[in-house]
Amino acid sequence: MKIFTDLKTSYLDNKFVKDGFFLYFGRSINLLVGLVSTLIYGVIFMKKEIAVISLFEMVVNLFLSFGFTWSTLALTRFGKEEIQKHNSINHTSSIRIGIISPLLLVSTFLIIFFMKNILAYIGTNDFTIIIYLLLNLILLVIHEHIIYIYTSLEKHVQNVFYYLGQSIGKAGILIIFYYHMSDNTSAELYLKLNVFLLLLLLLLRMLSFEYSYIFPISFGKKNDYVNQLKYVLPQIYGFAGLYIINWVDVYFIRKYWDFDDLGAYQFLYSIFMKFSSFAIILNTLFFPKIMDWKLRNESYLIKYLKKAPLILLLASGICFGVFLLVYQPLFAVFFKEKYRNAYTAFNILIFSLPFYFISFLYIPVLNSFDRVKYIQFVCIFSASCNVLIDYIFIKKYGLIAAALGTFIAYFSTYILLTLAVEKMFNIKYKLVNAVSSLMFLGVIGYIIIVL
Repeated sequence: MKIFTDLKTSYLDNKFVKDGFFLYFGRSINLLVGLVSTLIYGVIFMKKEIAVISLFEMVVNLFLSFGFTWSTLALTRFGKEEIQKHNSINHTSSIRIGIISPLLLVSTFLIIFFMKNILAYIGTNDFTIIIYLLLNLILLVIHEHIIYIYTSLEKHVQNVFYYLGQSIGKAGILIIFYYHMSDNTSAELYLKLNVFLLLLLLLLRMLSFEYSYIFPISFGKKNDYVNQLKYVLPQIYGFAGLYIINWVDVYFIRKYWDFDDLGAYQFLYSIFMKFSSFAIILNTLFFPKIMDWKLRNESYLIKYLKKAPLILLLASGICFGVFLLVYQPLFAVFFKEKYRNAYTAFNILIFSLPFYFISFLYIPVLNSFDRVKYIQFVCIFSASCNVLIDYIFIKKYGLIAAALGTFIAYFSTYILLTLAVEKMFNIKYKLVNAVSSLMFLGVIGYIIIVL
């Protein structure tokens, strides 16, 4: 009986387990739908069209990362405190809205001013794409704000429904394309329909959203803005680093190779990103909980740090190892030889995922203890490694070099975050470090053999 009592009162309390179940169950369905969509996507579009879609997304994410996403953690960091003290979150929400509103105006101006350059870079002659790019950015900013409000309130199920709606909606668009129900299955039409999907999802979310989370909007005091900005401004460097890691490969492949190579790489990279989204859930799930552990009982946090890394490293290593064994025969059924030129690069990307997962066990801990500047340093350092490898090697070695840059970036992030946690909590990860070292050497050996 005592065992069950201890389990109930442990750091994996009932609500936490329930939230985790919904998040991962929802993400599993999301991944399943997403993978089916990706298979259809890979069949429908030519590699050049995939490149156009990727470059559009690259531009949107450039503005999103540098202009808005870096400030989202303030909703969790300060929102959690407001919830505990006042049982509300609208003041924290208002301060963030006040911070990002002028940035949205600046972003709009820049997109319009550089319209011709952006269209040329994306590789399209459709001038209306600029309008949809602006709408896409605005809608993503609004959705992002709602997502982090729900995260702060630990109402994760609402976010799960949003992600499911997004996946199912994209799948519906692709199915329409697949059965030729539209006369024009171009990349541009696909991008426009995705913007309409974001608008529809926002309207649906508004039906169940409690407006007291945002309204009444308060202007706040100067000190409120200063406190949020002090916390989130260093995040700019971190999100800049993440953006570079995710998109610098695209820049150099676009520069030195053709649209077919870029399309093949980005198609497989989209699958890699679907797997990596599981890691981001760790931050979503644990950040508010770790804030509670920090304030109430730090012993739960120590248990988490001692047990979770090894379990996750082994579990993710086994899962992705099995995937590497089976995916090529499966892809051959759907795509024949269409993306074979990017398979070696894709293998390297998959090898980086266990390290990426462990990193997202540590990030919410460091954020909870306001080690924001260190996390940003890690992101910038890792991104710099990625840029350096891409700059030196992509021109000669192509897609393999791009994947190697991403792998080194994720491994560097993992190492630096591990060192910080070990020092802060006096924990020695001897077994974890030994297993990860063997995995790293195995990947480097694989690359040497391939080259």
